Amino acid sequence: MISKKFKKIVMNMTISTMIFSIIPISVQAKEINKSFLKTQSIDAVDKTTLEYTGGKSNKATEGTDNLMASYKVKDGQLQLKSNKKLSKNDIEKHKIMWERVKQIIPKAYLNTINRFDVVTDEKDNTMAYVDSDDSNTIWTFGLNIQDAFDEKGKLLNKDLNETIVHEFGHIITLNYKQIEPELKENSATYVTDEGTTKKQSYLNIFYQKFWSNIYGDYKKSNSIKANQNDEQENLAFYEKYKNQFVSEYASTNPEEDIAECFRVFVFQNKPSGKTIAEKKVLLFYNFPELVKMRKEIRNNLKLK
Repeated sequence: MISKKFKKIVMNMTISTMIFSIIPISVQAKEINKSFLKTQSIDAVDKTTLEYTGGKSNKATEGTDNLMASYKVKDGQLQLKSNKKLSKNDIEKHKIMWERVKQIIPKAYLNTINRFDVVTDEKDNTMAYVDSDDSNTIWTFGLNIQDAFDEKGKLLNKDLNETIVHEFGHIITLNYKQIEPELKENSATYVTDEGTTKKQSYLNIFYQKFWSNIYGDYKKSNSIKANQNDEQENLAFYEKYKNQFVSEYASTNPEEDIAECFRVFVFQNKPSGKTIAEKKVLLFYNFPELVKMRKEIRNNLKLK
């Protein structure tokens, strides 16, 4: 994951690096630590690339060629922040993209998003990202315009919808109600780069139930990968525990795993629970507020 604070997620690509972020830059300790991991997804968004950034600021996109436009979000409406020249057609497309985000994300969480970014990330094929402030209270939501529309200029449906839900999964599992911003290394709960999970948080419960017994192998594989730049190490970890993950990318870390499982929870029928991967998805059904959220999202998308 990121170090307080930038994390990205990329799906349906071959594994390359095991560090997360928008662009490799080095910043001081309290600033952003960025890097990224690419991986091929299994049963995930069809041929879709997406990206998760969970972090402290948006300096990774500010002032770069990748950032096409940045909007302040106020009362659900967009107010252009960036100074780049944009055509009316561009701005209209950005509004259409934002309306899709608004359509999907439950109203109770929409007011936590105060910035909407539109990027053109050809190099990394980044489809989307989210990013938080230091307190994990306020969020930025970013989408790649190149991956939001088809060749005829029509907004994508399934791929884009699943991407947005995955990113929303990060918001509901890494926000201030779930995570304490302080990093407590000796905590009995799971510690992320965003902070320390609360005991009854979704992510800590998920980690204790499904990751605590394999985390040693995970750390070992990623240590080898970091030291030797071996692109096969995360794949080896995934292959060893394949029946425990809903996609290859889910094996990246607990944070990406829970976001991927949330995506499956929203878009697929309730599983039987025969595999650990299915048991992970079933866990969400133990929380009435998440079941209600699932219903709201599916109703918003007119899914049966």
